[in-house]
Amino acid sequence: MEALDAADELAQACQGANDAELEQMAGSSKVLERLAALRVMQSRTQLSGRVGPYFDVARRLIKDADNNCRWQALILVGEG
Repeated sequence: MEALDAADELAQACQGANDAELEQMAGSSKVLERLAALRVMQSRTQLSGRVGPYFDVARRLIKDADNNCRWQALILVGEG
């Protein structure tokens, strides 16, 4: 859970990121940045009720090397 806690802290700081910035974070070589991007996407999806803009990005992360990223991506895709 430490990785998710750290990602949530970074996600709070990134709430103002636009979709292009989130997509760039999701493609980062840093696990923490990928997780934070997914957490921001999840937050926005819960508010809007739409996964649409993030579905393809999250789907790509289902194959991520990091287990936390895979799970968070699956959760986001499942909400769609």
